[in-house]
Amino acid sequence: MMNNNRRLEFEVTKFIQSNIPLIFLQRFSLDEVEKTMRSFKTKSQIEHVFSFNITQGFSEHPSVELSDYDVLLGALTELLKTDKGQIVVIHGAESLFNGNRTDESDKLSEILSVFVHRVQTNKYYNTTIIFNGSHYDIPPQLRDGAMIIENPLPDENDIYDIIKEFISTNNLEAYTDAGNMDPNLIENLKGLSYYEITQALSFIFYEFGIKVFNSKIDSSISREIYTIKEQMLKKMGTLSIVETTENVDDIIGLDHLKAYIEEERAAFSNMNLLTTNGVELPKGILILGEPGTGKSMTAKAAANALGLKLIKFDISKIMGKYVGDSEKNIMETLKIIEHMSPCVLWIDEIEKAFSGVNDSDNQVLRRVFGILLSWMSDDNKGAFVVGTANNVDGVLPPEFLRKGRFDEIFYVSKPGKEARLLLFQDKLNKRAIPLKLHDDELEQLARESAGFTGADIEYICNRTARKFHLSKTEIGTNRYSETIRALLFKEVHFVRDKREVELTAETYNELDAYYKEIYGEELKYLSNNEQSKDALENKISEVLESKISEKIDQDIEKMLNRKRNRSKYRNADG
Repeated sequence: MMNNNRRLEFEVTKFIQSNIPLIFLQRFSLDEVEKTMRSFKTKSQIEHVFSFNITQGFSEHPSVELSDYDVLLGALTELLKTDKGQIVVIHGAESLFNGNRTDESDKLSEILSVFVHRVQTNKYYNTTIIFNGSHYDIPPQLRDGAMIIENPLPDENDIYDIIKEFISTNNLEAYTDAGNMDPNLIENLKGLSYYEITQALSFIFYEFGIKVFNSKIDSSISREIYTIKEQMLKKMGTLSIVETTENVDDIIGLDHLKAYIEEERAAFSNMNLLTTNGVELPKGILILGEPGTGKSMTAKAAANALGLKLIKFDISKIMGKYVGDSEKNIMETLKIIEHMSPCVLWIDEIEKAFSGVNDSDNQVLRRVFGILLSWMSDDNKGAFVVGTANNVDGVLPPEFLRKGRFDEIFYVSKPGKEARLLLFQDKLNKRAIPLKLHDDELEQLARESAGFTGADIEYICNRTARKFHLSKTEIGTNRYSETIRALLFKEVHFVRDKREVELTAETYNELDAYYKEIYGEELKYLSNNEQSKDALENKISEVLESKISEKIDQDIEKMLNRKRNRSKYRNADG
């Protein structure tokens, strides 16, 4: 297995000897490229290897301090006047290829077009210009004469070789036994680049010593690698590792959804068996529902249930400032996800991230969306995608929902009566408060919490527990139950009074009763002034009718949307 430098040298040599005029290197470090060029110059017949970067200018001697791209353009123009074999390495210069035309980019494109034509018509031989940076959008007129070499993230075999190289470089062979190396060490380092892995090994070796390579890695080593990886992912901004303690058993209700997650556990516990026999791993699930109904908690619990790390993907951070940045960002992010698989990939509020994707004028967002869809159906080989959204109908294109991207789509309703009571009991018990209510009090609690979400109940129970524990030293133990009941109902009333009254109607008779209760005073005013000829009364009536009509339109749409979702998608509850 070739190390990174030898692999790069092999690819560059192959393209140069094939007389490729332009080579674009993506995501290689300056050190890797310079080592490769020194080695290449020693072994080849190339007379000169020139280099350029914005701080050091253009020279065979990188100590020359020059400042701008005019130097590069002038030097390339001079090189076109000679037919000697030579290599020019240009570090950076991505801004000249970002699609925004400037005088510099136009001049560079013109110079390179002439250069490519001369190479292709045998005016030059063994002359190549190499660009090294993070990403290049190659103009159409240069594509025939260009090749791209990407620096792939190390796979498991590569990581094993990097570890052996680290051991050798630090003269640790006498103290290590490769046969005792824990495979989890390699697994934990997946998703990092060559240099990031080397840095991580340096950190954990410094802290934990030789046992890192000689025995099963313990939780402290795993946590340290986790912290290092989290820091490195933060640099990207699009991915983050989420630590989670939630379990499927912690979820109240949602029996169908919990059973489905439990069924998929066997697939990820037997990945090798399935992939060996050509069986695809589960793709993932989309969870729809109103805010506060437990979608995020389910995503976290799924990771623990499947025994996988949880990675949160913030798609809003994908969108870049310059042409091509957004597409580059999502492709790089998806490559990292591939190398960190198997994992649970959580995409929260996905409909907000892609709001506007149906707009034909929003071409960048549509291309990013298309790249994600293609990856989900064709290239995702081990990430269990959990998407969460409030609603997707009419917001995202239908192709997003087809099989092959998500295996199942679940709809999560607000908790019903029994689920709400169980939630109150569970949330209070976790805060060392037993819920002891009489039957009539339970009925009252269920009635007054109608329309509450799990998040509402969490908030109420936390406030109740905080007030009780802070004051219980002043309360006699014989008054604990009475005090808890009083605090609990006070918080329920507080939430009920402070929030906008929720529409929980599911039938049109309930709808009628709801509006008569909410808008009784307004409806009475409208009825009494129906035949009024007073201009002010008519104006008030007109505004009232408009406002009530607008609210009714919104609420009926919400009610119909809930009905559509329940009939269209699989019910998450039992």
